[in-house]
Amino acid sequence: MVNRIVGLHFSPRGGTATITERITGEIFDKLSECDLGEVTCESYDLFRRPEEMPELDENTVVVIGMPTRIGKLPMPAIRLLREAQGAGAMTVDVVSYGTNSYGNALYELYDLTDGQGFKVIGAGAFIAKHAGVSGDVLKRPDAEDIKEIIDFASAVASKIKRLAGCDVEGLRIKPAPLYVDGKRPVHRISRVSPKAAAAAELALEKIFVKRKKSEWHL
Repeated sequence: MVNRIVGLHFSPRGGTATITERITGEIFDKLSECDLGEVTCESYDLFRRPEEMPELDENTVVVIGMPTRIGKLPMPAIRLLREAQGAGAMTVDVVSYGTNSYGNALYELYDLTDGQGFKVIGAGAFIAKHAGVSGDVLKRPDAEDIKEIIDFASAVASKIKRLAGCDVEGLRIKPAPLYVDGKRPVHRISRVSPKAAAAAELALEKIFVKRKKSEWHL
C-alpha cells in the first residue's frame, strides 16, 4: 500500500527541483484519488544537504531528480545519493539537461539507484536551465515542457495505481523490467575543473540550439 511520496533532487539552479517537484506533486494528486488511506508528500534538496536522508520502504514512491553535466551525473550528486538506501521503494528516475543530449546520465542514475535497492518503475529526461549554462534557448522548462512533464507524471501515476492494486482492488502486479539505454562503465570521470566543465556546456549550447523533446521509459 502506497502511503508516502518523496521527492529527492540535486538542483544548483532550481531547474531540476522544478521538474522533480512537479512530477512528485502530480503523482501525489493522482494517487490521492485512490482509496489508499492517508498519503503524505515530502521534498528533499540534496544540494542543500538535508540533516538526514529520509527512511524509505516498499510503501514509498520516490522521484529522484539529477542534473546532467557534459552527458554525465555530477560527482557531488552521486556521492550524496549514495547515502540513500532504496529498501524496495518504487522509484522514478529523472535527469534534466541543458545541452542537446543527456548522454549516459539517465542510465547512470538507473544503474546507481537499482544497485542501492530502489525499484525503478519509470525514467525520463527533461530540458532545464542548469549551472554553467546561459542563453535564451534555455529559459526552460517552458509551458510545453511542463505539459510533457505532467503527461509523464500522469503515466507514472497510472502505472503505480496498477502496481498498488488501486485500479483493480486487491490485485497487485509486478512491474516488467525497465530498459534504459546506456553503457558501462558508468561515470568514467575525466578530471575536468568546474570552470572548464561550464565552458564545455556553454560551447555545446552554441552548437546545439535545436529544440529537443523529453524522453520517457515506463
